[in-house]
Amino acid sequence: MANVNITYEYKIPDEAYVDNFSQGLKGQFTYTGPEVLVVTLPPDGSGYTQKLDGPVYPGETTVEINVTTNPELLPHADLLWGRPYDYVAETTKTVLEDGTVYQEHTNKLIHDYYWPPIFDMKTQTWPTELQLRVRDPLTPAMRTYIAKAEMFVDILDEFELEAAEQQKFDAYKTALEAYKKVVALPWKYPGTNPLEVPAPKIPMALIQKVNEIKQSGFDKNPT
Repeated sequence: MANVNITYEYKIPDEAYVDNFSQGLKGQFTYTGPEVLVVTLPPDGSGYTQKLDGPVYPGETTVEINVTTNPELLPHADLLWGRPYDYVAETTKTVLEDGTVYQEHTNKLIHDYYWPPIFDMKTQTWPTELQLRVRDPLTPAMRTYIAKAEMFVDILDEFELEAAEQQKFDAYKTALEAYKKVVALPWKYPGTNPLEVPAPKIPMALIQKVNEIKQSGFDKNPT
């Protein structure tokens, strides 16, 4: 049977390898493969496909995906069939805010965003949500610092500061955002070790302001 070429859309994260879909982005991909894809299933449901007919070993079963009658399974079929043999990754130079030149992958396939699906052997169904490929380079110390810093920023954002204090606060927020980008997306910053990037220091004057706010009780949201 000849291969089919079907273009489909599937949700993609705001930033590759980061679990954030707040922008509601969708990627456009093309499945090129059999109209009826035969998937071999070991007992754990981690299916695989064979370009040529091969043996089905003891304990394995097969299941079919018809991409014409079940278009919702196009992403699943695409992931299971694999990358095209003639696929070549394309990149473009992107200059980041700090001047860093980053080679950005511009023709990502769905394989760059998601893991191959696992078939549920009990319910005999494919998952409705695919598993995102995630890179999480943050250490517990980094995560704790960022959480505390964001809480600190949230409190001060609710109040009007004196001009000098506001200037220090704005500078700290800018430094915090830059720090978060470097440690959370280190693959964009070649030559930079995220473990060696210093976290920005909070000005003592601002810490004193937060303590004053807490003592006053105005840091609590009204109910």
